Amino acid sequence: MSLKVVTIIGSYRENGMSAKLAAKYVEELEKTHQITNKTFNIAQNQLNGCHGCLGCKAHPDQFYCSQSDECFEILKEMVEADVVIFSYPVYWYYMPAQVKLLLDRTVSLFNWSDFSPKKCLEEKLKKLKFVCLCTCGSEGFEKATEPIKMLAGMVHASFDSFHVFDSQKENEKLTTVADFAKKF
Repeated sequence: MSLKVVTIIGSYRENGMSAKLAAKYVEELEKTHQITNKTFNIAQNQLNGCHGCLGCKAHPDQFYCSQSDECFEILKEMVEADVVIFSYPVYWYYMPAQVKLLLDRTVSLFNWSDFSPKKCLEEKLKKLKFVCLCTCGSEGFEKATEPIKMLAGMVHASFDSFHVFDSQKENEKLTTVADFAKKF
């Protein structure tokens, strides 16, 4: 089975645990699926937040954002994917700011009248699977994954999450994320 995967890393540590968890998850998927993967480390890039211009509202029949920038390009990749993996550390019981910024921009996916997915995107979005891989000091990953879980629910997509703690050794973290990926 062929899968288009978009991996979104939300950590400033280029080769940190978030990147390692995502790489291990994708590596495990490659054992049972033909994978095309695009990885974006959004913490390394300067993304623009939603300007609140309502341009997406003015275009109810198309996937539109007035900002034709890297963030919108990532959103377009997400819409075309089969799997979207978010991997990030938990900061103060929440996701990093760049991940939240990207999620804010998903407003362009929805009809403003009832906040349902735009008709032109509905079929693509409901086939998506969102996966969150979080690393955290001790607790709080549930709150840090909630916005992505809510997004998945709003577009009628599936959602799953996995977390590791700082107290675990690296090989244990990678082994358990590989086991989690086998359940895909």
